[in-house]
Amino acid sequence: MASLARKIYVRPRTGVKLLTHIYGSNKQVGSRRPHHVSASGSIIRWGLTQLEKLKVVKKGRKTDELKVNSRVISKEGAKDLNRIATEVILAQRARPTQ
Repeated sequence: MASLARKIYVRPRTGVKLLTHIYGSNKQVGSRRPHHVSASGSIIRWGLTQLEKLKVVKKGRKTDELKVNSRVISKEGAKDLNRIATEVILAQRARPTQ
């Protein structure tokens, strides 16, 4: 779910179909050339609904800049993600290099 939140933070107005493509991989069948296969949409939808319950992500409404059923980071979610990122950076800087 953290990965989903980061993907939507970096690329707002993202839908389930695009996320299934991003999380998909190559499928190899015998000696045939590999082809891209999309990831499971139900798992991604479940993760997005959990993020909506936590108020990290919200659904887009039909306006000029948002698509219907697309997801964007809420203001509370952006605050949390920025806070976590700064804590990680400060912890890395405080750690002595070897």
